[in-house]
Amino acid sequence: MVSFKGKFTIYDGIASPAGLEIDFYNIKLLVDGAETVWKLDQVKWGNQNQQEGLLFSDGGFFTSDDAALKLTLQEYFPKSHFHPNPDKQFVSPPVVLFLGLILLAISAAIAIYVWGIPALGNFVGKRLPIPIEAKIGKAMKEQMQKDWKVDSARTKAINLFFSRINDNNEFKFEITVVNDKTVNAFALPGGNIVVYEGILQKIHSPEALASLLAHESSHIIFRHTSRMLCANLGNYIFLSAIIGDINGIAAILIQNADQIKGLSYNRDLETEADLKGLQLLQRRNLNPKGMLDLMQTLKGESEQSGNEVSEFVSTHPLPESRLKYVNDYLSKTTWSVNQDTVLTNIWSQIAYN
Repeated sequence: MVSFKGKFTIYDGIASPAGLEIDFYNIKLLVDGAETVWKLDQVKWGNQNQQEGLLFSDGGFFTSDDAALKLTLQEYFPKSHFHPNPDKQFVSPPVVLFLGLILLAISAAIAIYVWGIPALGNFVGKRLPIPIEAKIGKAMKEQMQKDWKVDSARTKAINLFFSRINDNNEFKFEITVVNDKTVNAFALPGGNIVVYEGILQKIHSPEALASLLAHESSHIIFRHTSRMLCANLGNYIFLSAIIGDINGIAAILIQNADQIKGLSYNRDLETEADLKGLQLLQRRNLNPKGMLDLMQTLKGESEQSGNEVSEFVSTHPLPESRLKYVNDYLSKTTWSVNQDTVLTNIWSQIAYN
């Protein structure tokens, strides 16, 4: 609604102070404390005593010094006689503004849905307390292992193997070897790593196995798993994140445990896991070329056997650029390599060939 101040003249020619209120439906005249609502067919724009103003059907005349009066009438009533070309006006500027605000609100909602909620999920996942992450990972594992046939001997050996190279004390790592021909390995939040028999059969050296475990443990240490899960489930955890309900977030992640097997990391996270894994191998004096050997083996197997390794490759993509930056890193870095006979002996209990 828009208001104007002016003067109102009736039959006696006496001008009285008056007000005018305009909305999308009516014109309201206020004179001497009295209000009169006029419909459009009762009002028109005209001239009286060489002045332009509103002519009312009862002979009254309203005029104002505000030049915006006529323009406002045209804006609010574009299809009326107030507008010089009413047939060419489809919507008035106020309506256009209203529709524009609606479109802006819709665009903002879409932007929040597409970018904002995943970003919030990533933010939350990066800052989950480690005990909460451990609780989530344990519950996920308990839910998933109902379908597993665990290789107890290799599970025991691979945990000894990793304890030999691990130098992170924040997380309590636990690795499980599953008798399954699927070529895959994945990290659960908080410290659990699952390795399938199928991928172990593709590994031919302790350095390659160390590279695989260094890579997967880096996903955990740098919260990649939690961040990607929270980002993927952002729509579900949005309200829990807003109100700070950590238990609610944990419950949602646990309920969606099966997503972890197909969780695909983006290129930046994969790069970070590769490079941090390489740095772990260097600190433990293991040959970092094991990482390159692992990638080349998996890439070659994927090209030769198609679907056999598609699951690992789909969740841990091996583009040429990834092999290139690992090669570049190795060519620019020096390291010392010590033969770890204990690690080699443990490897012999894990290797399939």
